[in-house]
Amino acid sequence: MKYNKSLLFFAILLSTIMFVSCNNDEDDVDMPSVASTNPDNNSIDISQTARVEFIFSSEMDPQTINNTTVILLEGNTQVEGTVSYTNKTATFTPTEILAYNTIYTASVNSGAKNMLGESLAKDYITTFTTEGVIDNMAPEINSTN
Repeated sequence: MKYNKSLLFFAILLSTIMFVSCNNDEDDVDMPSVASTNPDNNSIDISQTARVEFIFSSEMDPQTINNTTVILLEGNTQVEGTVSYTNKTATFTPTEILAYNTIYTASVNSGAKNMLGESLAKDYITTFTTEGVIDNMAPEINSTN
């Protein structure tokens, strides 16, 4: 009988340990984040017709990816444009061409949420600089050897 009680105690203890150590599937889900951007952070010589892409670590709720959560700034001025979302990628497309040789700051704020309603842990900010001024000077011939 003592052997049966010890076996029963061991079985209950083992079951308790297994039950407590099991995780809920939602606990395994990481908070959403920006995995990468295009253009890359601190890029230079970016085309003035560039779009800005934010690639997320998980599927996001498309209703939360919009002009209030995805923003492009030239200095302190918000650049007008449209925002679209597909396949974990938010794309900001400026309405007009970007200025030459100008630093832009693009961001996604914590209003962006994944399909579980979880917000970005913090705002994501990236910068890039557009290409330099176009040389409109006609070429000169200095020598005819």
